Amino acid sequence: MNKVNVNRLFPADVMARRWDDVRRFWAGQDDIGILYTVYSAAEAYRQQEDAEVCVQRFLKLLEKESRLPGWNFPAFFPDMGATMVASAFSGRVVRGEGQIWTEPAVRRPEDVERLNPLPYDEGRIGEGLRRYEMVCERVNGPVYLRPPDMQGPLSTSSLVWQQDAFLMAMRDEPAAVHKVLDIVTDYLIGLVRYVRSRYKQTIEPFWPLIGMPTDVGCSITEDFMPLISGDMYREFGLPYTRRMAEAFGGICIHCCGNWRQHLDAIAEMPGLVAMDICYPESDPAQVFERLPQNVAFTWGVSTRGSARMPHFDEFLRILLDVAGRERRFYFLLCDGDPAQMGRCVEVIEAARRARG
Repeated sequence: MNKVNVNRLFPADVMARRWDDVRRFWAGQDDIGILYTVYSAAEAYRQQEDAEVCVQRFLKLLEKESRLPGWNFPAFFPDMGATMVASAFSGRVVRGEGQIWTEPAVRRPEDVERLNPLPYDEGRIGEGLRRYEMVCERVNGPVYLRPPDMQGPLSTSSLVWQQDAFLMAMRDEPAAVHKVLDIVTDYLIGLVRYVRSRYKQTIEPFWPLIGMPTDVGCSITEDFMPLISGDMYREFGLPYTRRMAEAFGGICIHCCGNWRQHLDAIAEMPGLVAMDICYPESDPAQVFERLPQNVAFTWGVSTRGSARMPHFDEFLRILLDVAGRERRFYFLLCDGDPAQMGRCVEVIEAARRARG
């Protein structure tokens, strides 16, 4: 079998310059403060049930992405769906109509005491990591490993515990909710440490598909936090997100919902290095007013927002104008519409020149 020559596609000198730029960006030493990665939609390898199809598509993707503009890295995302970590707590995965669900392990507060998650090398997590090992066997040169789909403490707990019952328990059984959040947070911290200790070439975040050195921090998705009030988040969300940030020296949080009621709480959290958020669920002026200057942003347009802002390059112009020269961005673009991608690159490069 002919191996894919990653060293040819992503030469060492090119990668060294990219890593240097990325490290300077995350250290706040980059005077420009704007980077971007372009990923390809040509080969959909993520969330494929067939491991061989997943690996073959990813290997084809490397060739495509090596030719795209931006600060791109040969990195594999072992994506087995948003429920892949939660499934370790129940072991019961349900498939149907092209979707994957995980049966909740907790339906009543007393179920929390019986939680016994799988080891990290088993279940859906282990399956995703074995696919990365298959990739490594078929390449010459480094391919970086992104973390598994790291739903945060709240989001993972809402998948481990039947969601409606989880919400009610926040009112009626708060001690049990804190217990499951403790267990889940410990498991997530252990998972990140396991991946980084077992594999030499790792990169953050898992999403968005940009580049962040692992010594900057970890990454999570907290799409559950829009469903609860500010007071509930301060009690049940913030303490556990802080624990993850403290464990790894920083944290990048993705949320594509409306989380505005948590702006003040998030702003007070030590270790926040980046937010990956969406328009119009996140209002740029409001976010810039409340979050510290050292926080970097990746910003997208949601399905709802695309009705108002159908062209992403137009949104980028507005966003960069509202942000001024001090805010830092690491954008994620897609080549699905090459003309649109080209316009976005032009907008970003113009902003980089203006700042430089």
